[in-house]
Amino acid sequence: MGKKQKRSSQPKAGRAPRGATLRHPGCHPAEIRLKAVKLYLEEGHRASLIGEELGISPESVKEWVRRYRTEGEAGLLPRYRNRGRPQVPVQVKDKAVVVK
Repeated sequence: MGKKQKRSSQPKAGRAPRGATLRHPGCHPAEIRLKAVKLYLEEGHRASLIGEELGISPESVKEWVRRYRTEGEAGLLPRYRNRGRPQVPVQVKDKAVVVK
């Protein structure tokens, strides 16, 4: 029989502590995105350091910087994808109304 290992009170890497509410991973407020971009562009900090401090990936920081350079602050607004069910074409809706 092996020895039982003590459970650490620290959460595993990449996981939120118990009881913490998780938001969608891509849902960082525009204020946080702008802060990351300014730290990168104006303060000269590395993307990896910014990501570590803000709890985001360096790739996200670089993507936000790219979008900020091309679109300005509007490029930092969250982009929602339509992940719901596919929309029913208008012609099908019209036929369904006629059948009823």
